[in-house]
Amino acid sequence: MPDSKALLVERISDTALWAAAYRALETQKPDPLFKDPFASELAGEKGWGIVRQLKGGKTNAFSFGIRTRFFDEAILEAVKNHRIDGVLNLGSGLDTRPYRLDLPSQLQWFDVDLPEITSYMLEKMQTHQPRCRVERLSWDINDTQSRKEFFSKVNYEAKRVLVICEGVLTYFSSGQIDSLVKDLGGFPCFKFWLHDFYSRKVIQRLQKEWIGQFSSDAIFHFDPEDWFQFFEDRGWKVVQWTTVADESRRLNRKLPLVWAIWVRLSKAGIIHEKVPSGYVLLEKS
Repeated sequence: MPDSKALLVERISDTALWAAAYRALETQKPDPLFKDPFASELAGEKGWGIVRQLKGGKTNAFSFGIRTRFFDEAILEAVKNHRIDGVLNLGSGLDTRPYRLDLPSQLQWFDVDLPEITSYMLEKMQTHQPRCRVERLSWDINDTQSRKEFFSKVNYEAKRVLVICEGVLTYFSSGQIDSLVKDLGGFPCFKFWLHDFYSRKVIQRLQKEWIGQFSSDAIFHFDPEDWFQFFEDRGWKVVQWTTVADESRRLNRKLPLVWAIWVRLSKAGIIHEKVPSGYVLLEKS
């Protein structure tokens, strides 16, 4: 195990800074997929340092930009079409959507993350006015008692809740995700769940790439054989899903070489996993 001082990503909370730097890079483009005016400052020196030093760091910016745009649109659509009155953002990181999206003022938005992220966001965003009602809560996925307590709080304050997990689920084990799914199922307010997904082959590749650069808690762990079936077996059915490649075509963004090669090899039958990664909206059965 390398010395933690040599790690590029020393703790899982560093990934929030990393993601913010990618949102800032997209915002700075002449034709951005979205604009996040807070991202650059939130990323800080640490976030920008990860992007500069990480192998393939600039290439990864492509998928982060596509993902952010898809989540932006999916959240607004869910709020409008599914009468969502609450959003539970698990592992919220440095998400600024309550400040930059055109959300209803009466919408209740819960940001939930580790204490250091929660306090950092409170400090950085204290002078900015959100467009909806925002509450920040600290979260440890292994603390099932506190999780049930704030799930109960959300259930009391909202009737139709969209759960968001953007770039979050893969950091946990199958057992941890299974426990989370069961707890969400125990409260009637949770109606929809939006998250990203990855094929097992992609997760295994990233695990190899990140060893020696990322701390153990910041490396992907959750890799079910069939992502959709895992959640369907636990009471969540697929409403909508798409791939990163499909979204890139829709948004007229050129695929990076490594993505384009994957698509070609998949079509040729050399790679049997046709969908390397994408995004899915689930509804509680």
